[in-house]
Amino acid sequence: MNQPNLRRALLRSALAAGLATLAGCGATGGATTEAVGTGGGASWREVERIASAGRSFAVNAKFAGARSRFRIGEPINMDITSAQSGRLWVLQVTSDDKVDQLFPNANFRDNAITAGRVFALPPAGVKWDFAAGEPIGPSRVMFIVTTGTTTLKDAVATTPTLRLLLQPDSRWSATSLNMEVTR
Repeated sequence: MNQPNLRRALLRSALAAGLATLAGCGATGGATTEAVGTGGGASWREVERIASAGRSFAVNAKFAGARSRFRIGEPINMDITSAQSGRLWVLQVTSDDKVDQLFPNANFRDNAITAGRVFALPPAGVKWDFAAGEPIGPSRVMFIVTTGTTTLKDAVATTPTLRLLLQPDSRWSATSLNMEVTR
C-alpha cells in the first residue's frame, strides 16, 4: 500500500477505532481532556460493549500529547504497552461504522510487542506516518494484543449484520481510544 493510501486507511476518521475489545478492553489507556463524539453503528456498539467487560491482561494506549482531536493532515503518534508479550493489531471504527486494520500494514509487518516496553506507532525510523484524514468526525481506535498462536482472526469475527464481533478469549486483550478528525 502506498503512503497516500495508507494515510487514508489509517486516518479514516483520524485513525480511529479499533476493536476495543479483546476480552473487554475497558480502559482507554490515555486520558484526554477533549470531548469527542461517538458513533452509533453496530461495530461501534460492539466495541463499547466489549470495552465495558473485564480484560485478561492490561493493554494501554495513548496519543502523543494526550490529544484526541486532530486536523486533517496532522500526524498521529501513539504509544502502546502490554502486560504480556504477543502481537499488536490496531483497528479503527469510523463514524460511518467502517472497520479498517491500520497495523500491521504493507509498510511495516512486524507487530511483535514485548511485555512492559513501549511500542511506538509509527515506529522510529520508518518513512511513513499516520496522518489524520477523511472521514471527518469521531472514530475509535482499537489496540489488540494476541498471545501465543492466537491471531486477529481468532479474536475478531465479522458477520453480515455486525461488522465487528470480538470473540471472548484469555489469549488476547485490548483497549481503545476515541478520537475526532476535524478540518
